[in-house]
Amino acid sequence: PPADTAVEISGRELVSGLPRTMILQPEEVRQAIDEPVRAMIDSAVKCLAQSPPELAQDIILRGIHLVGGGSLLKGLSERLARATSVDVHHVSAPLETVVRGAGKCLEDIEALSAFSDD
Repeated sequence: PPADTAVEISGRELVSGLPRTMILQPEEVRQAIDEPVRAMIDSAVKCLAQSPPELAQDIILRGIHLVGGGSLLKGLSERLARATSVDVHHVSAPLETVVRGAGKCLEDIEALSAFSDD
């Protein structure tokens, strides 16, 4: 369904344990995820502020590239761009990009050990 369309959902009600079907409005979803989305944006702003100057310059010039399932949230890129004053881009396959990145990390696990706190 389009992003601003109510949808019917079914599941088990936590209190009673009984099955329940209800209509979920887009605004209810936005309210439910507002706090984690704000935390994501705050983290990105903090990360950018703490980046070394040469890395921050690269990010400013090339923009922020969103990957993963969170990048599929409608309006996230616009909110992040407003908060950081940096262009925000979507990669073509956000879910696959995360998996491929994790695979590259596993291929060179020794390099990752340099970042370990142990």
